[in-house]
Amino acid sequence: SPWLINLMYGASPNEELQQIVNEVSRRAGIKPPKAVVVRGPPNAFAYGNIFAGRYVAVTTGMLDIVDKRELEAVIGHELGHHKHKDNAIMLLFGIFPSIIYYLGIILIRAGILGGVSRLSERREGGGGGLFLVLIGAIAILLSMVIQVLVLAFSRLREYYADAHGAYVSGAKNMQRALAKLHLYYEYNDEMKHYIDNSKLRTLFIYAFMEAIANPFYSPIPYRKRRIIIEDIDHLIESLKQQPIDPAKEVFMSHPPIPKRLRFLDQVETGIERIH
Repeated sequence: SPWLINLMYGASPNEELQQIVNEVSRRAGIKPPKAVVVRGPPNAFAYGNIFAGRYVAVTTGMLDIVDKRELEAVIGHELGHHKHKDNAIMLLFGIFPSIIYYLGIILIRAGILGGVSRLSERREGGGGGLFLVLIGAIAILLSMVIQVLVLAFSRLREYYADAHGAYVSGAKNMQRALAKLHLYYEYNDEMKHYIDNSKLRTLFIYAFMEAIANPFYSPIPYRKRRIIIEDIDHLIESLKQQPIDPAKEVFMSHPPIPKRLRFLDQVETGIERIH
């Protein structure tokens, strides 16, 4: 529920941010959502629905580390999620592996209890319980496979959102915003832990490991952390060269930053060809 997210985050409207959201929405050709500022480390996310309204939230930490053009790219990314209806789609897909997993647990428990009951009563025909356990185990394995597919689909949606951010503000600005986010969290273990354990991490523009969409989390205090970047473009080129561990990527809800930066190079080439 957007109301609950607003309450837990202490989201507050911001006129200056709303003006930027309005301008970026105009470029994107969509109706502007409500813009809110929330206290926390650098991040941004889109949430809401047609009933409670759509929102774009930007944290105070994000406002500290990006300039206006980079902020426009971040907002463009979040508007892309709204435009593509990613929140609703990912919530729907995210439910499936959970349902199948818990169905498997129920079947295994029913099979075990049924087998124990027959043994205690010294009755034959315990094969039914074993069959339920087997089906339950298969269901759990299937849920894991589906979860991996859901995460792959989530990463694909992030690429689409990055492309949208590049379209409205330029690929370079999208890259710079992502690089600054990466730099902030790369050497900050406390903030990494915060992102990993946030139940909103699938909504964030920057996140680490796997998750199923869930709109609740407990925020932690944000301490402003100064970032000194002498040459952000040099940092971007360095990040592009970093190797990616495919085994880790499989379990990530967001693509690794190096791959996102390289993808944005391709987007920039495509935009230049169009113009």
